[in-house]
Amino acid sequence: MTEGAAHSVPISVVAKIMGKSSMFVRIGLQRGLLPFGTAFKTDENHLQYDYYVSPKLLYEYTGYMYEPNEDDTQVPIVTTEKCSSELQKGA
Repeated sequence: MTEGAAHSVPISVVAKIMGKSSMFVRIGLQRGLLPFGTAFKTDENHLQYDYYVSPKLLYEYTGYMYEPNEDDTQVPIVTTEKCSSELQKGA
């Protein structure tokens, strides 16, 4: 990934990596239970949230690296060794 770039990993990609539903990831981020991103309300009067998932923190947690294409479209995931102790315990 280009140094300084801060592309958010799409929720659908995170869900696929974790083997969970997109709703699981969204609720985990909303409740602050998943340490690789954040969720915040776009407007206090609405129930809608906006999400940011850090590629670096996701890699540290799961061992999967997200790399956006040059044209910023959704892209393949490059798998690497799982480095998270939480995942290794569950494997």
